[in-house]
Amino acid sequence: MAVERGLFGRLKPWFGFIMLVERTIGSLSPVKVPKNMPFPVDRIFEGASYIDRYRIFFERMVAEGNYDAAALLTAEAGGDTYVEPSAGLSLANLEAAIRARISYIKSLPDHVFDELTDAD
Repeated sequence: MAVERGLFGRLKPWFGFIMLVERTIGSLSPVKVPKNMPFPVDRIFEGASYIDRYRIFFERMVAEGNYDAAALLTAEAGGDTYVEPSAGLSLANLEAAIRARISYIKSLPDHVFDELTDAD
C-alpha cells in the first residue's frame, strides 16, 4: 500500500468510513453461513444479521487500526431518523475523531508538518 511505502510521507493518513444500511427484516434477521466455505468461518458471524456483521467488521477495523474511526447507521426507507447499532460507531464518535485529527494537524508547526508530509 502507498502508506507502507511512505508515499504520503511519515504523517499517517487519516482513514474513516461511514455506512448507512437500510433497516429491514432482511438486514435485521439472522443470516446463515454457507457450509461450503473454502476457509474456516469466525463463529461470531454465525446467526448474525447483516447489520450485526457490519458492526463487527467496523469495530474490528477500528480496533486493528485499519480505520481511525467509522460510523454505522441504520434507517428505514423514507424515515427521518436513524439508529446507531454501536456507541463506538456513532456519528458523534466519528465527528470527535475528525475534530481531534484536525486539531492535531493544526497544532503542528509548519516546519514539522512539512517534514512529516515530505514523501521524498
